[in-house]
Amino acid sequence: MEFVVQERQMGTAHALLQTKQVLSSFRGELLVLCGDTPLLTGPTVSRLLEQHRASGASATVLTAILENPYGYGRILRDLEDMLDAIVEEKDATDDQRAIKEVNTGAYCFQAPLIFDVLEKIGQDNRQGEFYLTDAIALLRFQRFPVAVVVAEDAGDVLGVNSAEQLLEVERIMARRLGAKIEKKG
Repeated sequence: MEFVVQERQMGTAHALLQTKQVLSSFRGELLVLCGDTPLLTGPTVSRLLEQHRASGASATVLTAILENPYGYGRILRDLEDMLDAIVEEKDATDDQRAIKEVNTGAYCFQAPLIFDVLEKIGQDNRQGEFYLTDAIALLRFQRFPVAVVVAEDAGDVLGVNSAEQLLEVERIMARRLGAKIEKKG
């Protein structure tokens, strides 16, 4: 195991780009997961990987349908219902904020292709950051296939960025633990 530190926090694309040197000889599937999704399960991650492999895509995005999608990047689909782009909450229009399918921050990318794409990402957004979500639009623009896997249980992918979100995650975990105890008992 080797650790890589993002000294200056300049966005999620910048964070992943910090691994380029360590992974320079790596060829294959690169799984990217967020540290703030504590309920993410092994079966959900396995499904993401399996569908990525089956699709032959350059990238696969794990999405979820949320009743309250506030704070999450929205999934934009084209006329053929294919993933077209991901727009962050802060950069979204009112119509885009009404979309309930969200980006979970879990991806599977093909390396080394993703590193070439990351180097082309700019900071033209409200936060002035390098967004990993922009990699999806760039891949699509270059006509690389991008796949989507919708999480079967939206609770698996809830992020924790506030006290309210932490409380919700704690409630879900308590329910899950209670169900496991009942099954054993």
